[in-house]
Amino acid sequence: MTGIPRRFALTSMRHSLLHLVDECYGRGVALVITSNVDLEALNQIDQRIASRVVEMCDRLRFDEPDYRVAIAKSRAKNDAPGA
Repeated sequence: MTGIPRRFALTSMRHSLLHLVDECYGRGVALVITSNVDLEALNQIDQRIASRVVEMCDRLRFDEPDYRVAIAKSRAKNDAPGA
């Protein structure tokens, strides 16, 4: 985010996300959301978005470890000297 103040970028992202969710909400369009942010954290970010997501979505929670982190650790282990 070079040259863009972080607060502005975050506000812009929140606005874009709210617009997307609101459009789908208003039109009754299906929306698939994947995130590592749970609803409680989303509520801290933006209550309007969280409220619409709660109403319009069925939640499926996967409590598996982050596979990207596991892959990165595996690569680092394999790339280590003497591995």
